[in-house]
Amino acid sequence: MASAPALRFDPLAVSVVPRRTDDPDEARRCLDRDGAVVVGPALFGSRTLEEMAPLLLGDDFVLGAEPVPVRSTGGNDAAAYGRTRSDAHLAPLPLHNDGFAYGDRLPDHLLLVCETPAPDGGASMLVDVDAVLAGLRATGEPDDAALARFLTEVPVDRSEKGGLRSIGPLIDVTAHGRRVLHTSFDVEPLDTDPDPTTTRAFVARWNAVLDALGDGSARFRLEAGDCLWVDNYRMLHARDGYRDQAERLLWRIWAWSTTSAGVPEGEIASDTSKLIGEDVAAERR
Repeated sequence: MASAPALRFDPLAVSVVPRRTDDPDEARRCLDRDGAVVVGPALFGSRTLEEMAPLLLGDDFVLGAEPVPVRSTGGNDAAAYGRTRSDAHLAPLPLHNDGFAYGDRLPDHLLLVCETPAPDGGASMLVDVDAVLAGLRATGEPDDAALARFLTEVPVDRSEKGGLRSIGPLIDVTAHGRRVLHTSFDVEPLDTDPDPTTTRAFVARWNAVLDALGDGSARFRLEAGDCLWVDNYRMLHARDGYRDQAERLLWRIWAWSTTSAGVPEGEIASDTSKLIGEDVAAERR
């Protein structure tokens, strides 16, 4: 596959600066429309972190995983981003969605609750995968159309090392008709792939698109008490680097709704260390 420019459309056109509200009904409307919303602390009052997902999802709530603190990359994936835990906060965190080690049963909702923002840096960004696909298809360039077809039609091994096996396109559709993005550090062609070289080239192009989107997307800042509620199937998220690792603290909560692709079995927290095991987790510290 010939090389192509990473991006031929404006990244600002596919990035989202979420609206802010303290009203749960308005928050649900914003999530459906935009893929993300910032909910202010007034809605939650004295409620615990564990009570936030049930409150927001209402009757659609099925399961909320144990909240975990996020200080840099969120735990076990620093090495996969080419950094150590001690310096991971200094560099930008690339665009991704969460929980892909759970394979087909990744969480469909992500809550990031800001306890203490970084005093310098650490701005957040969001990218709408639906809009990215539309952007690729609208350029009129054959290689962009081919990338969109690859992302939605060509099955790959999208399993994370140590995680649940997952086979399918990188952008799939669930039984409920929801489009779902699968990001993984370990995407590989299938053994039955007739042209694994081309598959690897498409994966490399997609990664280059994600890098370009991360460079050009709109930024916004989470303040103390803010809860960023994200459709984890539809949206990519990332953050800029920041200086003072000891200061910044967010809490991450993964949740599953009635329209998710299913809930993983066993003990679940809002990271994958319980799934991938300590040996694999240690490799990524």
